Amino acid sequence: MNKMKYILIVMLCAGGFLQVQSQTVKKFKVNPGEQVMKVIPAADMYTYPEFILGDVQFKNGKLGRARMNYNSLLAEIEYIGDKNDTIIMDDAESTHYVAISTDTFYYYKRYLRQLSNKNGVKLTENREIDLINREKIGGFGESNGGAVEVKESVEANASQMKTLVAKQILTFSENYVYYFGDRFNKFRQANRKNIMEMFGKMKPDLGKYLDENKLNYFDKNDMTKLAEYLQQ
Repeated sequence: MNKMKYILIVMLCAGGFLQVQSQTVKKFKVNPGEQVMKVIPAADMYTYPEFILGDVQFKNGKLGRARMNYNSLLAEIEYIGDKNDTIIMDDAESTHYVAISTDTFYYYKRYLRQLSNKNGVKLTENREIDLINREKIGGFGESNGGAVEVKESVEANASQMKTLVAKQILTFSENYVYYFGDRFNKFRQANRKNIMEMFGKMKPDLGKYLDENKLNYFDKNDMTKLAEYLQQ
């Protein structure tokens, strides 16, 4: 995947973006003149402390192998090339899965890390570090934040993101989204409508279960609980 789309939802009213997430998330502040990739710690940006030998199974049957890691800021899997440089893995949609360490990643619009897989039901997690707020600096060196909502779509090349230098105060935050998949690796984001459409016939009492268990579809513990029910 050569490009990724950042949907920058700037909620200047406190807490606007994270209300749906009950789990603790980290935030990262980047000041003007600072390089984003150097401010956000590598331990928070990458899934693994180092690049690990992994396998890529392509849909055409071919197999690739390299030292890889998942970068949550770029929302990309990177690998170490022949010249010992870090390269973004291209054409993610052609992959069947990527295996790194004990983890399996699937690609459905974004990378999904498998959390559980039993009886044809997969629970996966997408973790990205997203830009949630930006503030201009006023004439007296103060931020010009305002109680308004601003939405902007930006097409950004991931390689450019590696050298991006902030011109404003930028705030990034972890963002977790959960997806369920079936035995054919068809994935849909976790919400009541999608869960019912995917598994309603398999679980006749699913609607009743969802009514009795008020689930937060952005909470890992709740999604794990739901997966355990569906995988029985």
